[in-house]
Amino acid sequence: MINFSSFKPTIISTFGLGGRSEIDRVQSIDKTGTINKTEVDEVGREDAVDYISQTPSVSYKLTQMEYGSIDIFNLLANKADNNTELTLNDFKTSTFDICSYMTDDDGTFKGTNWIPKLRLSGFSIAIGSPTDLIKRSFDFVGEDWINWQGNNKYLIYKDKTVESGDLGSGNDVDITISDPVAVQDPDDLVYILRVVRVRAGVSTELTTSDYSYATGTLTVNSCLTDDFIKYWYTASSYIAGEVPFTANDSDLAAIRASSASIYLETSNYVYRLQSVNADVKLTREDKGEIGNAEVVERGVSDKVVTITLDRNLEDLTIEELITGKAPNYGKLGIRKVGDNYSLIIKLYSDNTKQTFKLGYRFNKLAPSEIRGGVATKGYTTQGNSLIGKSCVISNVEATIDSESGS
Repeated sequence: MINFSSFKPTIISTFGLGGRSEIDRVQSIDKTGTINKTEVDEVGREDAVDYISQTPSVSYKLTQMEYGSIDIFNLLANKADNNTELTLNDFKTSTFDICSYMTDDDGTFKGTNWIPKLRLSGFSIAIGSPTDLIKRSFDFVGEDWINWQGNNKYLIYKDKTVESGDLGSGNDVDITISDPVAVQDPDDLVYILRVVRVRAGVSTELTTSDYSYATGTLTVNSCLTDDFIKYWYTASSYIAGEVPFTANDSDLAAIRASSASIYLETSNYVYRLQSVNADVKLTREDKGEIGNAEVVERGVSDKVVTITLDRNLEDLTIEELITGKAPNYGKLGIRKVGDNYSLIIKLYSDNTKQTFKLGYRFNKLAPSEIRGGVATKGYTTQGNSLIGKSCVISNVEATIDSESGS
C-alpha cells in the first residue's frame, strides 16, 4: 500500500518561465476522473450498439496549510519564481501538471500519477476560528489521468535556456537526453511527451514538425538565443543525484489565526471576528475544436469572490462602514448599504505581526447579506457577506496596501 508520506505531489508550469516544485503543506487531495462514455442504441436492438469514448473530465481538489508562500500561485499562473503579484486574470489561460510520485510500504517505487494540463477553477482561504490554523484550498479541472509504471515509471521534466554557442545549423539546438535515458511511450510510441518554447515572454507548445528525437538527442528547430525550452519524458530511473520530492523545512509549517490581520476599507481593523472565509470561483471557458480531441483555447468568462465574516456582536463598526456612517450614527438601515468596498487579509510569521508573509486584497466588494442570531446561554452573533470579482495576491505588503489591482 501507499500511505500519505509516500505520495509525493509536485507541480510543473506548462507555459512561462516557471518550472517544477514540490507542493508543500498538503493536507488532502481529492481527485475524480470521469471517463465519459456515450451509449449508442438503435431501434430493433435491446442491447447497446456500442459505447463511444468522449473526452474525459478530471476534477482535482487540493487543501494546504496556509504557510505564507506565493510559490504555488506563481506556478498555477505560469509566472516566474520571482513574481510578487497576481490578479485573477493571471489564471485565465495558464495550465500546469500535477505529478505524484508513489512508493509502497516496502520502499518500492511504484510509479507516477500524472494529471497534465490542469487549470484553476477556484480557491479559498479559510480561518475557521480564532484558534485555528489557516487553510487554503484549490479546485482544478482537466481532461487526463495517466499512471506511469514499469519501465516508464518516472515522469521527468527538464528545461534549458538556449545560449549562442548552442545554435547549430539552421539555428537547431541539440539537447542530450541521457540522465536518465528516455523510454518510449508504449501507446503513442514517442520518446518525448511535450516540448514548450518560451520566447520573449510568449509560450508555444511545439509539434513534431518543430522538434525531433533520435538516439538520445532532442533536436529543437529554429531556436534563438535566450529561448527557454521545457521538455517532458518518462524513464525507468530518476535524475542522478536528485529525488522527485524535496521536503521544505525552511518555510513556516503553518500560520495561526492569531497571526492574521483583517481590514475593511484598507485601514479599519475588524475586531471580534470568529471566522473568515474568502472563496473565489472562476467560470472556465476551455474550448476544443472539431477534428481535435484536445482543449485548444482556455479562458475564464466570469469571476465570483465571496467573503464571509462572522463575529460576536459587540459593536456595529462593520455596519457603520458599509452604510457610510460615522461611529455611533443613530440609524443603520439595510436599505442604506453601499458598495465598492475593499477587504484585506494580511498574514504574518507570528502573532507579533512584525514579519509580513503574504496578503490577499479584494477590491470593489458589494455587501450581499447580514445575518445574526442568539440562543440560550450563548452570546449574540452577527455575520456579513460581501461579493465581488477582484483579488490581488502578493508577498509585498505595499502592494496589498495599494488601491490598484483587479
